[in-house]
Parts: sequence; structure tokens; C-alpha cells
Amino acid sequence: MQILLADMDQTFLDVVQRFLILKGYDVETANHDITCIRLLEDLQPEILILDDAFVWSGFGVLDWISAVDNRFLHSVIVMGDTNSDSNLSDSGINVRHLVKPFGLVELLREVETCTSEHCRADKLRDLNIRRRCFVACWCSVRGGNEEH
Repeated sequence: MQILLADMDQTFLDVVQRFLILKGYDVETANHDITCIRLLEDLQPEILILDDAFVWSGFGVLDWISAVDNRFLHSVIVMGDTNSDSNLSDSGINVRHLVKPFGLVELLREVETCTSEHCRADKLRDLNIRRRCFVACWCSVRGGNEEH
């Protein structure tokens, strides 16, 4: 699972990146909002862990995410002093909030929750695809083109 971690504090990025890599995640970091947007385009991570300073920055990373076709991104964890509101929930992206300060175990729990929700969403999507294939095959065997 690809994770992009964005925060302006390089020491924080290094510590969290090492921790999540040790837990088996593929983690890239960004310490600037423009770098974050560039990495989002290039890497297409499933999870974005984002400091709330990036949310309200001049470039507004979350505004950019909601403005583009981002089928790759499943979850955003916003780290900050409060539970900031965002319009990403309307776009189908799972938005979670983690109030600073927090421990690495709390962050890992949030990532694991996002990972399990991502897996459930994949399974539901696969079941829906199989159902549509079954319906299409069943209709062609029957000789009809109506969908049931």
C-alpha cells in the first residue's frame, strides 16, 4: 500500500516514514505543498497523511485533490490541532482526522483502519463486477439483452 506523508517538519517526516516502513508500508514524503501535489500525480498513493497546514496553504492540497480525477486516492488522514472540515468526503474519499500531538501507535491504527476499509471497498467492487459479468452472461445465454 502506497502512502504519501506530507508535513513541513523534516524530522517528523523521517521518524514517521521509518516507522511505517518498518510496519510494511511503502512511504514517500513531501515537505512542501507543491511537492505534495507533484508526488500525488506521480505516485498515485492510496493513502495521504497530510498536515493541516497544507490544507489551508495557498495551493490548498485538498482543493487540488477534489478538483482532479483521483480514483487512486482512497483515504486522507489530516493531522492538526483540531478536526478541520473538508469537502473531500463529498467526493467519496475517506477523510479521517488525527489531532496533534499523537503517538505513532495512534497513527498506525488510523492507517490500518484506512487499509482495511480500502480492502473492503475493493472486495465490494470486485463482487459488483462479477455480478455484472454474471448478469451479462446469463442474458446472452437466455438470448435476451435485458439486465436483471
